[in-house]
Amino acid sequence: DLLIATTLGIEAAKVETRPFLRVPIVAAVQADHPLAKRKPPLPAALLRAHPQIVLRDSAQGGSPSLNVLEGGLRWTVTDVGAKRDLILAGMGWGGLPRHVIAADLAAGTLRALVVPDFAEIMDLFVIRRRDRAHGVVATALWDALGDAASAPAPRRAARRR
Repeated sequence: DLLIATTLGIEAAKVETRPFLRVPIVAAVQADHPLAKRKPPLPAALLRAHPQIVLRDSAQGGSPSLNVLEGGLRWTVTDVGAKRDLILAGMGWGGLPRHVIAADLAAGTLRALVVPDFAEIMDLFVIRRRDRAHGVVATALWDALGDAASAPAPRRAARRR
């Protein structure tokens, strides 16, 4: 069995990992939100006064830890779509994958925030347990995903004018 995830909250001694993908993360807020009108960088005290929308794995039950501002107001959700919806509704701010909100940023409905000490990249890994035998299909998938992650990104064809 394979998992594609961050390694947050996973005991490294119990799993094997392979780098899979680096996902750009953008701290964002709805364009009319008071935080959107402030000059960057935003001080932590100001950010703590506004709810941070945080993604948490409901199965793990542990505290979230990636880009969570300690001591601030916080709402937790269990999926990226709900997080985006709450941020778009002006209910708070939070980090989202750039590809999820690229159209919102381009349209001006969301604004990127400059948040000190905010991790702008989330590393994803292919993960499998060390204490189990892996079948033929899982092993082939493990190898294929590892090979795909280490291959150079395909070049885009040049546009003809």
